[in-house]
Amino acid sequence: MSREIKLNTEQQKVVKGESCLAARLRGWCNSLVSRGEHRAEDTSQPCATKRDFFAALERSEGKDNAQKAIIKAGLPENWSTNNKPLTSRQISKVLDSAQAIREVWTRSIEKEVRGLMPKDVSKSYERDLETKMWLSLKGADYTSGITAKGAAEELLVEAKKQVKENMAHLCKERFPHLSEAFNEVTTNGSICLDASTLPQTMREAYAIEHSSIKGKVLSAFEETTKLLGAEAWDQQSLQTLHENLKEHCKSLSELQSEVSTEDAIEDGVLGALKQDLPRQIELIEAKQHYVLSLSEQNPLSMRALAQSDLLWAKTVEQLLLDVKPNLSENDSKKLDGVTTKWPEVVAAKAKQLSDSSEKEIKPQQLDAPNKQNKKTHPVALGKQGVLSDLRGELESAGFSKKQIKSMMSTSQLKLAQTKVLSRSPEWVTIDRNMVVVRNGAVSNYRSVITPVQHWDARFKDTYTVDGQMRGVTAGEAGNHDHARNLKVSQLFNSAEQPMMTVVGHGVLDMWEITDSAERQNANTAGAKEVLELALASNPRLKLAAINGDKTRLTHVSVNLISPDTLRSTGLFKRLMPAYAEKDFTQAQFDAFKANSGATQTLQLRDGDSNKEVKVDVDTITFSFGINSIATTAKLSLGMLGVWRNVHAHNRSNMIKLVGDLGQGTFGARSALPGGFIGEVYDRLKAKAESDPSLQEKYKAQMLALRAQTDTVRQMFTERSFESGRGDTAKMGREILMLQGLAERALVSVEANDLAATMSKGCKSDKDRGGVTDVELKTKFILQDLGGNLKPDARLVGDDQLVYNMVSASSGQLENQRANTGLGGSKEAGHLKERLPDPKFRDYLMGLGMFAAA
Repeated sequence: MSREIKLNTEQQKVVKGESCLAARLRGWCNSLVSRGEHRAEDTSQPCATKRDFFAALERSEGKDNAQKAIIKAGLPENWSTNNKPLTSRQISKVLDSAQAIREVWTRSIEKEVRGLMPKDVSKSYERDLETKMWLSLKGADYTSGITAKGAAEELLVEAKKQVKENMAHLCKERFPHLSEAFNEVTTNGSICLDASTLPQTMREAYAIEHSSIKGKVLSAFEETTKLLGAEAWDQQSLQTLHENLKEHCKSLSELQSEVSTEDAIEDGVLGALKQDLPRQIELIEAKQHYVLSLSEQNPLSMRALAQSDLLWAKTVEQLLLDVKPNLSENDSKKLDGVTTKWPEVVAAKAKQLSDSSEKEIKPQQLDAPNKQNKKTHPVALGKQGVLSDLRGELESAGFSKKQIKSMMSTSQLKLAQTKVLSRSPEWVTIDRNMVVVRNGAVSNYRSVITPVQHWDARFKDTYTVDGQMRGVTAGEAGNHDHARNLKVSQLFNSAEQPMMTVVGHGVLDMWEITDSAERQNANTAGAKEVLELALASNPRLKLAAINGDKTRLTHVSVNLISPDTLRSTGLFKRLMPAYAEKDFTQAQFDAFKANSGATQTLQLRDGDSNKEVKVDVDTITFSFGINSIATTAKLSLGMLGVWRNVHAHNRSNMIKLVGDLGQGTFGARSALPGGFIGEVYDRLKAKAESDPSLQEKYKAQMLALRAQTDTVRQMFTERSFESGRGDTAKMGREILMLQGLAERALVSVEANDLAATMSKGCKSDKDRGGVTDVELKTKFILQDLGGNLKPDARLVGDDQLVYNMVSASSGQLENQRANTGLGGSKEAGHLKERLPDPKFRDYLMGLGMFAAA
């Protein structure tokens, strides 16, 4: 029997007749709350409830199609005014009818758009045109009466215009004066301004000889473009590339001197070349610095070997301090002799590291570790050598083999190394400039990763122990006070405007704490710390909270581990407790839930003191694993299931984020966003309607939100995240991208009462979390340049170069080294489609095979 449905927008839930329909209604409730149209006192009145339901339907589908859906569902003409409440069956029919109407149009226009799409997307222009077409499609008005073919043709015209305008803009950034000269000779606009072809276009337009001074400069510009896009991933190649850049920089400087002697007053092209030369020199110098940094950070360099050797020497030094309190007085005296000598070993290893730190690039480097050479690799031999020296010293001091085995146990070495790493000088803010080249255009971006203890004075104080600031490494699973590897990752554009801010952390479960209540308290404390860092890194809401204003923090969390059943079951869990990722996932869900609700108490730094603030916290949590356990069907099955353990949770939180998901795989495609994103969308719409001067800006942001919402909804309803297809991190990336766009919109409308913050992490947030950080930053950069990082699509041309640059120089290797002492990703080796160059994979994998966490 159909049941009566009443909406309670105060709690945003169905209060009666809870069923599978309830989840859909929660999405509709969110849209009503965001518009402020529903009054709590009206919830028991059928007419008021029905008016609110139709208002939400109209908002999503348009007035005409909302009415069509009502008629198609068979509701009587007086349905909105009679006193009969809507039944769940009637609501289902209306929603299904609305979806059917929308689906017919959407599939029709998508078919027409595909027919107009470029067949070859090997060039960036065609890829960008495809991107603009699909983006514009999300804003197409299917209620206007225009045919699908006519709408698609209009989209193509507009997309071509936007792509050309963007190419011209980027070209002017690279060659501002030469672009101006170009416009003078091609006033009819028949030739597109393109940074990749501008020198050759100018040569042809002005019949410039290669041997002339202008021809030489144009050729030098072309060589600059080539060198800016050049890659090298081993010491020998890096050395060669650096020498080539140095030589080209010299050539550009010589040309600059030669041009300065020419009379450029009467020659507009020569004058333009003269004015654009300094910028090309700057770019080559920046590339030289980048290549040097690649060499310095190379995890397979001889410097990396020296770092590993020093880490083990310091680990033994700490070990000797740790074991002494447990020894007898006689054994303690024997140990003193070893302890006294060991600083000499540390000093010798430190000198080796210092000697390997010269600025010039040396061609020698380590072989990439693999299963065959793992035991004989120089890094493994270095560790064995240090431990062998210790064993010899202990034997000489008179300790028995049994004592030595106990003193040098795996657990003792791990504890000692964790302490050493927590005091590592590698715990610093990582600030990397990235000169990105795409289709001849060049743009600057800055990637910054700030460990929590460096964020502000409050966090510095809480991470200071015995007068020394420390970090909580990825390998720590028993900390009662802090989250593991907690940090803020940011991306800035060339104007130093923040493009994205995401908090990174290891999974919020301290599984080495044996007492269950204490473990839960530690997890809850870790989640609170994540939320406090998210608030502290949001200047807008932080200020409002400090001022005592009413504020709401809507925080999206994406967990990247694989919650399979097998590793959290029975013997496996007892033997390998550090791999019970299903348990860790649930613990993180619970930890965020414990910190959610109205007027949560959080701490912030206010000037010279700390301050407690009251903030409404709304957490939206997801689990989307990215390794092969989660994204390979056979392996998932072998692990006794992965996705079934979290799908219900993911679905309810997805509805909270974007609203109604609809039915089947088509679902709510093309509908306006609901949920939290719908609330942000409505704020943009209200601004656009109230401020005509900024209408285009707000409409562009509304379109971006619609498109990204559609991407996320479609991936979820089609469950594409269950298969890797060469893009394993796609679901987490797209959700975080959506939340990032929401925050950008809230900044734009100056919403000081609401923030869209986000966090992500795997077990340690250095491998799977590092991949997701790269994916997210790459997507933001590509979209900023007019492109996109499409789910399941292969990277092509310069887009691959952009991805490689972000992977190598956004701070991931440094983050890995701070946490384990070794640079290198355990996940990179599984990303052959994403990282097709084997030398580059070796570079990113580095020494990750030897990392303990």
